[in-house]
Amino acid sequence: RFTWFCHIYLGASLALSPVAAAIAIQPEALSHLPIWLLSLAVLCWVAGFDIIYALQDVECDIRDTLKSMPASLGVKPAMLISQILHCLSIAFLYGVSISDTQFEWLFQTAIILAAMVLIVEHLTVKKWGTTKIAFTFFTLNGIVSLVIGSAGIIDLLC
Repeated sequence: RFTWFCHIYLGASLALSPVAAAIAIQPEALSHLPIWLLSLAVLCWVAGFDIIYALQDVECDIRDTLKSMPASLGVKPAMLISQILHCLSIAFLYGVSISDTQFEWLFQTAIILAAMVLIVEHLTVKKWGTTKIAFTFFTLNGIVSLVIGSAGIIDLLC
């Protein structure tokens, strides 16, 4: 981690997944807005949860001069950035739902549920700090991905 943008780089790496899937399955989809909005949603979501995950290493990062956001900017500013990124992720998902008519009420409901889970994630970290990182990082983000992915697939197939 030579820059505190490392969390954004990780998000950008995973944000390539929807674009790569479009290239493999339906290359003409690259000219449609929803693919790019979905990629931005993934970027923001992943970067946001990676910042939270980095909280458990902040002392080591400072000691070893690794430049995570929590170590470079402080825990509170890093958490604010994580919250902003998660809000942007939800906004981009909403953009996907309104820019592609194949996504209907189920996907939109899933977005609301995902937003609620992300709120719980941030409240959990605020209350318990790093003691609940495994729960917030693995369990809650797993729920977000399953809810959004399942609802998106069901809406597209039905």
